[in-house]
Amino acid sequence: MKILLADPDRDLLKAYRQLLTLQGHTVSVCFEGTETLRVTAQETFDVAAVNRNLPRIDHGKLVAFFHERGIPVIVLTDRKPGTGLLLGENLANAYLPFPFLPAELIDLLQGVTARATSTEKPVYGDVCVNTAGFCIDGTSIRLTNQELDLLTALGTGATPPQRGLTVCVNALNRKFASAGKHCRIVYQYREGFRFGDVV
Repeated sequence: MKILLADPDRDLLKAYRQLLTLQGHTVSVCFEGTETLRVTAQETFDVAAVNRNLPRIDHGKLVAFFHERGIPVIVLTDRKPGTGLLLGENLANAYLPFPFLPAELIDLLQGVTARATSTEKPVYGDVCVNTAGFCIDGTSIRLTNQELDLLTALGTGATPPQRGLTVCVNALNRKFASAGKHCRIVYQYREGFRFGDVV
């Protein structure tokens, strides 16, 4: 993979660059926002991981910039994503709260990249998901990697990821409603979360 890492912590960037390079990836690093814009305008990347608090640029504008270029973006953040963030504009493909293990970042980079090249369009109730577009098919309503993980788990009968579960369920139900869909994620005693319909 060709990866862009953008973070003001130079020691962190050095460590992750070495780790990812040893795994055979090509890694470019940036320390602030304007440099990130310049590098991204000149090169193509498979995926980017950027710090939410990158100096000299608003993270929302940076996420929009990556989306315009078709580059999936992971936002490294000092807070857990809430429903407000997941329903906001310029939604990143994934969010990874600090502190995290190197394996978590590597797994997320690989997972987001794999989804961005997927041809799958799974259907959940009356909701069709464009996996590669990280959105509800036929709409501009974006979905995060974590929301897609939850939908996949519920669709296959697997145990859904527990981190941020309630936040994801609330956000997805509101996104389904915004798209005019009847499908909802509901909780049933002793069965857990499952798909249901608005009556």
